[in-house]
Formats: sequence, C-alpha cells, structure tokens
Amino acid sequence: MKTLVKKLRQDIDDLIADSHFKSACRLYLERIEKELGAAKSEDDYRKLFVNALDIITILLGYHYEAGNTRTITFYIPNIWNESLGWYEAQKFYEFQDNLHEKRKDLVKQLKSEGHTNAAIMDILNISAYKLAQVLNTIKAEKNEQE
Repeated sequence: MKTLVKKLRQDIDDLIADSHFKSACRLYLERIEKELGAAKSEDDYRKLFVNALDIITILLGYHYEAGNTRTITFYIPNIWNESLGWYEAQKFYEFQDNLHEKRKDLVKQLKSEGHTNAAIMDILNISAYKLAQVLNTIKAEKNEQE
C-alpha cells in the first residue's frame, strides 16, 4: 500500500491541473497515508475507506460545492468569487453558462460559414468530445423548435 501511495503522490504531481486541485488531492492522500499507518480496528479501516473514496471522487470530478454535476471542481468558483467580488456560487454558474452559450453561438456561426468540425475544434481550441456535446445541444434545440 505504501508503494501505491508513493505512486499516487507522483501521479498527482504530474497532473496537468491547478495548484488548488493538486493540494486537495494531496490532502486526502496524506489522510490515507496516516490511516494506513494507524489502522488497527474495523473503524480505522472504515475511515481509510472513506478517505480513499474522497480522493477518488475528486479525481473523477464528482467533488462539487453544491453537488451539481459540473466539470469544475468546488474550489474554482470560490477563486472566481474572490477575484470578481461574487459571494454566491450561483452567479459563477450563471457566468459559466453564458460562456457556454457564447461557445454554442460561435459553433453555429462557424458551421454556417462552412468550417469543418476539425477546423472548429482548432479555432475554439476544444476537444472532439466537447464539440460533439455542443453540436448535440444545437441539434436538440433545433428539434424542440420543430
């Protein structure tokens, strides 16, 4: 287990993520490491299991401030709140939703100009998966209008 913890620590350090995300992962990994050394009873192993689940949820992106299914983890809205003077995460989510709406509008415009999906991905610097999500949203909205 100690070898696994060491490997996880290295993997966390190698992640392409911001320092807050890495810090949260390291915190839970340290808790796991402490629990490993102290585990003697069934309760101790339960604590270890809970801490392991905590780090798994963070790494899989399920750790959110309000339990929403967002792709941004819980601490990033707080950074935005501080820098923009927002005190409610909902305002951040509205801001983010407006950005998604703008991306959708840009994809529509680029499609109408005859750009290929590959060109749109390059222009907007988004993945094929993200473009597919946007195109599916556009298609669903079009179907609703009909």
